[in-house]
Order: sequence, then structure tokens, then C-alpha cells
Amino acid sequence: MAATGSSKIKQRASLERLKAAANHYNHGRYQVARGEVEAALRNDPANWQAHTLMGAISILLDDPETAVKHFSAALSLSKDPEIPLMLGESLRRSNRCADAVVTLRKYIETRPADPRGYFQLGLAQEGLQAYGEAEQSYRATLDLAPGDVDAANNLGHVLRLLGNADESEAVFRRAISLSPKAMLLRDNLAALLANRPGRLEDAIQCYQENFELEPSTRRSFNIAALMGRAGRPADALAYYEKTLELDPNHAGAYNDIGFLYFSNNMFGEAEFCFRKAAEIDGSRPEFLANLGATMGAVGRVEEAESYLRAAIALKPDDAKPYHHLAKVYLDRKQPDIAMALEREGLAVEPTNLDSLIQLAVLEADAGRQDEALDLYKRAYEVSGNTVIRILSAMLQPPIMGDRQDILASRARIEQSLDALAAEEGGKVGVLDLRLLVETGFYLAFHGMNDRDILSKYSRVLRHACPELNWINPRLAEKPARGKRLRVAFVSKFLFSHSVGVAYNPIIKALAAREDLEISVVSLGGGKVTDPMHLDLINGIAHYLSMPDTDLLAVRDAIAELSFDVIIYADLGMYSFGNFLAHFRLAPAQCCFNGHPDTSGISTVDYRFTWDSPGEVAGAEEHYSEKLVRLKHGGLFLPPPEELGVVLARHAVGLSNKRAYVVPMKLQKLHPDFDGIMARLLEADPEGEIVLFKDDINSSWHELLLQRFKKTIPDVSLRDRIRFSNWLSGPEFRSMLFHADILLDPFHFGAGTTGFLANSLGIPVVTMPMQYFRSRSVGGWYEAFGVMDTVAKTPEEYVSIAIDLARNPEKKRAIGARIRQRLAEVKAEWDGLVVGELGDALVAIGTRPPA
Repeated sequence: MAATGSSKIKQRASLERLKAAANHYNHGRYQVARGEVEAALRNDPANWQAHTLMGAISILLDDPETAVKHFSAALSLSKDPEIPLMLGESLRRSNRCADAVVTLRKYIETRPADPRGYFQLGLAQEGLQAYGEAEQSYRATLDLAPGDVDAANNLGHVLRLLGNADESEAVFRRAISLSPKAMLLRDNLAALLANRPGRLEDAIQCYQENFELEPSTRRSFNIAALMGRAGRPADALAYYEKTLELDPNHAGAYNDIGFLYFSNNMFGEAEFCFRKAAEIDGSRPEFLANLGATMGAVGRVEEAESYLRAAIALKPDDAKPYHHLAKVYLDRKQPDIAMALEREGLAVEPTNLDSLIQLAVLEADAGRQDEALDLYKRAYEVSGNTVIRILSAMLQPPIMGDRQDILASRARIEQSLDALAAEEGGKVGVLDLRLLVETGFYLAFHGMNDRDILSKYSRVLRHACPELNWINPRLAEKPARGKRLRVAFVSKFLFSHSVGVAYNPIIKALAAREDLEISVVSLGGGKVTDPMHLDLINGIAHYLSMPDTDLLAVRDAIAELSFDVIIYADLGMYSFGNFLAHFRLAPAQCCFNGHPDTSGISTVDYRFTWDSPGEVAGAEEHYSEKLVRLKHGGLFLPPPEELGVVLARHAVGLSNKRAYVVPMKLQKLHPDFDGIMARLLEADPEGEIVLFKDDINSSWHELLLQRFKKTIPDVSLRDRIRFSNWLSGPEFRSMLFHADILLDPFHFGAGTTGFLANSLGIPVVTMPMQYFRSRSVGGWYEAFGVMDTVAKTPEEYVSIAIDLARNPEKKRAIGARIRQRLAEVKAEWDGLVVGELGDALVAIGTRPPA
């Protein structure tokens, strides 16, 4: 009797404890409630209600293992139908999802009309990554409870994981229509749309609707980030500022604002923002990495390396700081160090896309094509982005092999492009094109007609990225043309560069015509400290400097100005300019011969070029553009110059042997020209060929020597081919002066070097071939009427070169005539060039192509 009485006393005490626990539980005092339940269970260990309440409290205190223990005890003591549901949830929360599935299925058998069982089952199945089964469980939940926002949200999520984005979107939208204020649904719909091609604006709208309902830093930050991705930097900046209004210490917002400034070459502003981000949160390696990249961009290399190494120390498994540091060394023309850094980054993060692509480009530039192709394959496996396959398709060695190698390389490119053109999937957006650094530049050196292959490349770009087919809507308005034709010159290189040297004077002269309104669009942010660039922009009507980071922003800025004619100065040298030329921005779009090969782009209507002797009869077959043949070349001839300070012959590295100097970049040396060099060396045992190592790529001359083993098999001849270090300024001029003769290679000859030789009165032996890119030097000599060094056959080329190398007085006499005739022709032509080119522009602007 005593024992029974004692038991009842304990049970009553336990009941009182449970009542107190329930009160604390209902008021959110969970730790206090837990203490009361523990006391209750000490008095009555078999109280299933106490075990059940302890399980519920443990879930709220994020202690699922304890919850499992007490729900299991409750289930052994009671047949209450709710307990299996709570046990299933606690099993799932403790990552015992398989056990949870078994328990919840038993619950559903007893209570098939309860949507909670199916919902918890779906969560457990998600934990097992059984997304198809989870989909069915969430659908069952919604059949029983159509307004269950959480079930709809989870169903949309698993559908996305299953790759059914269309149905996922439909589920989210149906649920939003039933619960318009359910912001979680709209946030998740926005996240879905943000990763669907062409749906960024819809994602932004979803986030904005939620932001209007309930402003938050998370939403404003997401909106800003998406606007940045959508090419709306000004709008992005406004939302980053809203983020900072809500949270003045939001480091991510400062970081992203810094990136916007960095992308626009506003490095001072970028530095401030990145420093602010790092001050707020010094644990984020990306902030230090971005600060390091900014230091690198302004030439503060030691600071750049310090910050980037600090970022690496914070997160050794992140390739991005290595990538940024590699770019610093690339800007310093040290690709070997950059390559080593990219490899270091990939060793810790093998799937970093930017590092894979950059290393592939560097390997290709070093002539290691197989390694580059393998890296592109890895990059495509990581991203699935068609741009990577286009990069791989267009890969060309910078230093040509023999003729069979050239043909094999071109055949591979054409086959790869054909395969890409035949595919219907794999579309990309304009923003993806940032990865595509290829233009087909090296094709021009093959000595073949590139019209078909480059046209095919352009069609593949349009096929893969339909946004490139954009047409300026202002063209449909057909505004009345003003009294002055509005002409824009678009280029990255209108500074102290071969393109600027050739075209800046003529652009400035055209600006003086009363019937033309000349503008310049400088891509890449311009060269605001370059004297040649400053001289140009001071003499034109409008100047627009745009960073080459946002293709759509540049497109829209140019379209807004409604030019009558746009002229691209250097298509083929620079991928961003090539992409821009695919848009129809003006009624007439043209190009110069800054890169003397066709663009292959259907929206480039005209090419200004030099008529015979520049172009041969029938040259229209070489170009996708319609040729505008100019009798006077479309350029001002450079004036005769004095040589200035001349260094000694030995000071520029020349020996006492006769020096046959080829003052060109090595990519111009075609294997057909190897035979010329061999014949020269055979015919002149006292001669040597002097070539120039590349100033950036240290391996190029080694690649060329490997080719020479096949094309010049006689080692005694190869031993008389020397490579000088790259020279510039007085050293280069001194080399031209001391050379016993200068040689113009084919099938891509001298450009600005030929101009310089003319100005100094130094003859160049040349042999014009079929394509314009080999005809510049010979063309000017024909215009001067000084044909002494222009050969028609290889035999004649060798004979002229040896004769002049052995007869310096004869060479000097020819040089004097060249210099004299340059002055005379320049005096005659300069007055005609502007009129001829300007009149051609007016004709084109008045009658643009249909």
C-alpha cells in the first residue's frame, strides 16, 4: 500500500511538472520547459506524454538525437497516432533519412488523408536525394492541401533539381497566384529564373516585387547582382546603394560596387570600395583578391602580389587569387610566370573555369596545341558552355608548321565549325562571350583565302548567340539625315600602336570636312595619357570611351547616337570589337585594313582598301565585304625622317657576317619563306639570317627552329639563322640601318615597319603575292616608281637580296630614291586622300546597302 501511495504521489508531481513545462513551452521558454520535463520523467519514467513533450522541445532546441530517443520511448508506451509523424521528422533531422522514410510510410498507412505525412516523407526523400520520389510525395501533399505554400515551394525546388525548369516555374507561379504575399515562393522563383537563359529580367522583377513588400538587404543585394549580370551597371549601383542604406556595413555591397568601378577602369574608386569591404570583413579572401587585382591594374605590382598572396593564405583551395595574380604578370608580359600561377590555382581548384580557359590560351600561345585542347575539353566538362567548344574549334598555332600542318589545322577548324553549326542546342548569351578570346587572327598568316572560314565562324557565333543578330530599333524610324554625315570610328588601338599610327591622322583630317561629323568610340576605356590618342580626340566632334567589359552597354551607347556610318578600324585583332560588329548599329557599317584580312561578318558592308597595286584584280573573292577601292590608299604617307642616334653595329647584336634581317614578328614567317632563307644562305656562305625573338612568348623561336628542321634540313644552313632579342626605339632603327639588307616575308609582309623603312630611306626586298597583306611594301614602291627591290619570283628575290647586301652603295642609292619619291608622292597624295575617302563615305552614307 505504501509503495502504491508513493507512486501516485510521484505521478501527481510529474503531472504538475508537465503542466509547468507546457506553460513554459507555450511561451517559448524551451530550456526551462526541458528542465521541468526532465524532473517529470524522474518521477514517472513511463509517462509517454512527458517523452512526447521532451521530443518536441528537443526539435525546437536543434537536438534531433534526443528527440528520436524520447519519441521512440513514447511510441513504445502509447499508440497515439501522432507520435510516428513526430518520430519521422526527428529521424530526418538527425540525418537518418532511410529510417524516417520507413516510419513515415507506416504513419501514412494509418492516416492516408493527412498531408503532413506526405510532406515529411518528401523532406526525408530529398535527404536521400531521391528527388523523383520526393516529387510524388509533395504532389500528394498538394492534392490534400492545395494551399500548402511549403509543399509548393519544395515541389518547385525538386523539379528544378530534376531538370524540369519549365514545370518548376509553373508550380511556383500557381502557388504565388494562390498566395500572392508568400515571398519565399517569389524569392525561389527568382533564383530559378536567374539561372535560365534569357530570364534575368524576369528574375529581377520577382525580387523587386518582394522588395516592395518587404525591403531587405538580401533582396536589394540580389537585385543589384542580377542587374550587373544583365548589363545594367547604373541600375545595379542604385540597388547596391539601397543595400548600404539598409546596412552601412554590408561588405558584399562594397565589394560588388568596387567590381563595377573596376570593370569601367575607374581604379581609384574600385580601390576605395575593395578596401572598405576588406576593412569590414577581413576574413573574405575575395575582397583581398579584388584589391590585389586593382593594384595590378594600376601597376602597383608589389602591393598586388601582397594582397593576392594574403587571399591565397586565407583560402588555399581557391584558384581565383592565383588567376588574378597571373593576369598581373600577363600585363607585365611575363606569360611563363602567369602560366605557372594558373597551374598552381588549378592544382587546388581543378574546376575553376577562368583558370582553365586562361591556361588553355597561354598553352596555345606557347604553341602547345594538344595541351590547350585538353584544357578546353576540361572547361567544357565543367561548364557545358558552347563558347568553350567555339574556342576549341578556332584554335590555331601561333607559329605555323609546314604546309601540310597548315592544311590539317584549317581542316580541323572547318570540321569543328560545321559540327557546331549543325547543333540546335547549346545557346549562349552575350555575357558568355566574355570567355571567347578568339578572332581567327592567326589564319591571316597562312597565305590562303580566309573568306569562307571566317564567314562560317561568324555564322556559328550568330547561331550560338542569337542576341548578336540585334538590329538597332532606331533604324526603323528612318530619321532625316542632317546636313553633316555622322561617322563613327570604332577601335581599341587608336593610340601609339600600328593602327593608331596608320589611321589617327586621316581620322583627324576627315574631322575638318564640313560635310562630315566625326566621332571616335574608344573601346577598352581608351588611352587617356597617350599623346597620340589625346591629339586625336582633341580634334573631333564626339568622343566616347567605353570599357570592353559590357558588350550590351557599348552596343546601346553607340545605337543611341544614331550614326549614319560606322567604321571599324581593326576587325580581326580583338574579339570584343568583332562581337560588336555583328550588331546592326548603323545603316552602313564598314572596316579599314587595320588587320588586312576579311571579317567574315555579314553586317560589315564595306571595306576601304587600296586599289591596284594594293589589291589585285578579282580581290573581291577574298572578302565578305564589298570593296571600296581607293586610288590613293586611304592613308597619309609618313614623312621622311632623320635616322637620329645610330648605335654601333655590334651594339645591336650584329656580327661581321652579312646580315639579312627580317624585322618582323615571328608569326609572319610562312614555311614557303623558309625556302627563300635557305637559298640565300646557300648562295651567300658569308651571310646569316637575323630574326627576332618574340618580346612576350619566349618559346616561339624554339617552335620555329623545330619547323626549320623539316623545311631547312641542312643543319649547316640552320646554324646561320640567328635570333636577336626584340628591339625598339633607337636600337630597332639602328638595326634597320646596319642590316646589309631588309627582307619582307610573304604571305604576310611589313606594315608599319615598311612605312618606317620608307621614311628612313632603307630598301626592303619584297615579293608581292595574291593577298593584300603581302602587297603593302611592293605597292608603295610601285607608287614611287622605284621597283629595284620588287621581285616576281623566288629566284629573283634571292638575287636582289644578295646583290644589294654585297653592294651597300647601290643599296644606299636606291634608299635615297625611295626617300625622295616618298616626299614627292606624299606631297601629291595627301591632298587627295581626304577628298577621296570623304567622298566615298558620303556616297556610302547616302546610299547604304539594301
